[in-house]
Amino acid sequence: MRRAPALVVVCAVVVALTAGCAASRELGARAFQAMTRLHPSPLDRRTLPGGIESVCSRGSITWIVPVDDGGVVLVDTGFDDEARAIRHAVGDRRIHGILLTHAHLDHAAGTATLDAPVWVGRADAPALRGQPTFPALYPHLGEALGGIPVAKGPIHEVDGGEVVVFGNRRFSAIAVPGHTRGSTAWLLDDVLFGGDAVQAPMGDGLYPAPVGFTEDLVQAYASMRRLRDVPFRTLADAHYGVLDDAHTYLRDAVERDHDDATRRDYPTFRPVGCGDDPAGT
Repeated sequence: MRRAPALVVVCAVVVALTAGCAASRELGARAFQAMTRLHPSPLDRRTLPGGIESVCSRGSITWIVPVDDGGVVLVDTGFDDEARAIRHAVGDRRIHGILLTHAHLDHAAGTATLDAPVWVGRADAPALRGQPTFPALYPHLGEALGGIPVAKGPIHEVDGGEVVVFGNRRFSAIAVPGHTRGSTAWLLDDVLFGGDAVQAPMGDGLYPAPVGFTEDLVQAYASMRRLRDVPFRTLADAHYGVLDDAHTYLRDAVERDHDDATRRDYPTFRPVGCGDDPAGT
């Protein structure tokens, strides 16, 4: 994804010329959406067992987890303030809760319109209250130009170690700081929702999100190292989708951490994110 930072800078300049935070966010989201259409992740990487659904909203995946009473739990909420694709996919089902992997705009925008309680890492929670907190270059630039919409529902802060239960579904919060200080992975049975802390862009290797998007890359790899003790088999990240037998790739990623040169050795060509569902346009 070596081309992406330059594209983001160009998009940010365009956004800066617009008036108003909402308009700036909309232009930024549409720019990212256009990038993902040019180079999307395969649709077949959005399939999970247990009736778990997915919806792609402007390049970011929201995972929809059904609960035994007919309601759902959302993991992340995409890059659209109005959450159009998410609301279309959820239909008339009740949203019991929203579990955020972190509060960057492309994962948290939908919290502005979805009226449900939100669980998020403590250090990222201020962003959902309209207080920018992210020092990494591109998220910081996005915040400065477009801001982050305030979450509509109540906010619950987690530190890692908490278990959040919705009917027959038990989610364990795992602190994975590095991408953001409050980055949190959510474990459901043997599926780990990794957000941007752990990504599988090409489906054959694991990486944290790149420099410029991640606040502390060394800390991000330290968080990945700790995941070796977490009993998960499948990774579901928020841009590229599902990777099975993820622990095998996790071992390789941890070894990469010992070499400063390869720490920044991301695939030269990689998808930007998921391809959008029609209702997300």
